Amino acid sequence: MVKKKNPKIEWTLMAKEDLKDVLEFYKNKSLHGYNLVKDAILNTVEDASKSPEIFKDDNLKKDNDGTVRAFTVYHTRVTYQITTEGIQILRLRHTSREPQEY
Repeated sequence: MVKKKNPKIEWTLMAKEDLKDVLEFYKNKSLHGYNLVKDAILNTVEDASKSPEIFKDDNLKKDNDGTVRAFTVYHTRVTYQITTEGIQILRLRHTSREPQEY
């Protein structure tokens, strides 16, 4: 039996910083909340890497060719791009913040 290769997940520097900020916010509120949000985000990113088209196109991306998609977990909007190797996490943003086109 041939083992299927796991899709690659790549995080941009901005996305890593965004994740760090989001988790720091929850960590200051409660350790339980921190773990809950961290696990939910990372598990959903893993799901997205296995089925990249599972989430809707990112409507904030100008001239989106359908490769940039987004999902929301615990008030955190995660934007990613489908690549030939897997997905690239572009940014995370709290949903209460003003939406920004890019």
